[in-house]
Amino acid sequence: SECKLILKGHNERASDIIFYPKLSTPSALCIASGGADNKVLLWSLESEKPIKTLTGHTDRVNRVIFHPSARWLASSSYDKTWSLWDAETGQEVLTQGGYSRAVYGLSFHCDGALMATGGLDAVGRVWDLRSGRPIWNFRGHAKQ
Repeated sequence: SECKLILKGHNERASDIIFYPKLSTPSALCIASGGADNKVLLWSLESEKPIKTLTGHTDRVNRVIFHPSARWLASSSYDKTWSLWDAETGQEVLTQGGYSRAVYGLSFHCDGALMATGGLDAVGRVWDLRSGRPIWNFRGHAKQ
């Protein structure tokens, strides 16, 4: 079949893309993408251009993931941080660092209260999103 829409917005390679979990109509928010241009872009399926551009990272974005409620979106970056965004307004809600290398892994707990992050420095953390603080640090994936 023929491709009907090509999304154009990142100035560098797109490193991650995810569907919005509460897809309702093609004109609403449908997809989020992160790119090597340090941006997170939000897309509808009715336009080749993004409906929102989320800026705040200072290096390439590795991962994007929607919160279980679909209200928030998290991104991780080579700038050694991860960010939590309001998917409706595009505002940055929280940014956390503490890694010595890029933050690569992201995962929300199914109830949405906790976030797990993993960095290329072999450190993993579990964050309480209600307080914005880490509640558990773990190591163990370092090269021997």
